[in-house]
Parts: sequence; C-alpha cells; structure tokens
Amino acid sequence: MLHERIKTRRKLLGFTQKELGDKIGASEFTVSKYERAVNEPDIYTLYLLSDVLECSVDYLVGKVDDPTAYHHVYNDAEVGKVEIDYPYQLKPEEVKEMVETLKRYHFDVDALIKDMREKEEKEKS
Repeated sequence: MLHERIKTRRKLLGFTQKELGDKIGASEFTVSKYERAVNEPDIYTLYLLSDVLECSVDYLVGKVDDPTAYHHVYNDAEVGKVEIDYPYQLKPEEVKEMVETLKRYHFDVDALIKDMREKEEKEKS
C-alpha cells in the first residue's frame, strides 16, 4: 500500500521521481524502489515524504484513507493568533517554523487553535 500511495501522490502533485527524490534528499533510483515496493523509506524519510506529498504519514502507511487527515495548512490569521497568545516575543517566521514543526510530528494544532478560539469567545462574553 505504501508504494502505491507514494506513486499516486507524486503523480497527483506532478512530480517526476527525480523531482521527488531531490525534495527528500534521495535519488530517482531510490524513489523508484519505494514505488516498486523493493525498499521502504525509514521513518525520517517517511516524514519528509508526507510533507512533500502533502499528506499524513497515516495516509501513506494505510492507517487512514483521507490524505489530508492530520495535514492542514494554517492561514496567516491562525499563525498570527498563536504569535499574539504565545507568552514569548517571537518573530512571525519563528512562529511559522514552530507550527510547521508541530505539524511535521502530527501534533494536533487544530485542537490547539480551537481551544484558543473557545477561550477567546469565553473572554468576550
């Protein structure tokens, strides 16, 4: 299943095997082996693949069928809200990096933002 999903997502996003390999620091030959189920990526490469292929690791390994499950792109307002509520002074690019890192490890940033919004609503009423 993993090999099929890597190939399907790569083609859907319009990458050649070489382009995908370049993005994850691997050769075209290595990507070909992943797609033919000759080799499997290690866990670090699996995380890189999930980022580049814009899907979750859970999707790649067949745990979920929705490629966007646990993969969400946050808009500037959401990132800005985290920046405002975070108790330390961070530059916007540092906040974005922090959010991207949390997403990479599939931290439920959606729940965090939801909690922040609910807290804000309670404070208003």
